[in-house]
Amino acid sequence: MMYIEGQWVLECGGDLPVNHGASWELLLEAASIESSPAKDLFLQEERVRILPEGSALRILMDVRDWSSISDEQVKYLLHWEGAYPRPFLHPSPDHRFVEVHLSSPSPHQSTFLSSDRGGLWLRVQGVSAIGLGCSGVTLPACLSARPAQSLNHAYTVLSEIFEPWRTSHTGSVYRHVFYREADGSWHPLRLLRDSYLSEKSHQIAHELWQQMLHRSAKDITNNDRA
Repeated sequence: MMYIEGQWVLECGGDLPVNHGASWELLLEAASIESSPAKDLFLQEERVRILPEGSALRILMDVRDWSSISDEQVKYLLHWEGAYPRPFLHPSPDHRFVEVHLSSPSPHQSTFLSSDRGGLWLRVQGVSAIGLGCSGVTLPACLSARPAQSLNHAYTVLSEIFEPWRTSHTGSVYRHVFYREADGSWHPLRLLRDSYLSEKSHQIAHELWQQMLHRSAKDITNNDRA
């Protein structure tokens, strides 16, 4: 579609054949939006720490081949305990979890994260997550003598040990990495991400509403003066 003289029309020409009151999701290139305070809200980037240094995380593994796993390594494979929310994961007999911890940052990470303390940061632009920032990730010594540089790195290291059957040792950390809530239950990181984005969406909606009220009050004042 194209926006021409205040109306949405089909790109090939003609009116848009939709019912009155129809709603849809609108995706636009940022460059196509006129400069305004509203545009700035959606383009503003920030980095927020969602987990502190020392936090325990559990990484999901699909263990199908036990022949290459040592007795020492087996000790760090945690069974499904029923504490995880089933809407996010359907357990199988092959699922195991490995617990890791967020450690202190390296000098390079401290510079990138602008912090001397470790943890996990969510990078956000407007109401969209654009990445994660992470300090070191400590794994059990028999799995890795050195801290992983990120959650993706930690996942790869563990997958190479416990999932040798896979052709690729990458995956979504939002789905495969779990964090612990105050009640002791474990949830996938995507729940923590979505919770913050929902809060951010409400903040931006409130700010846009305030901008609209301010413009309306200003227009009324100008009309009264005229």
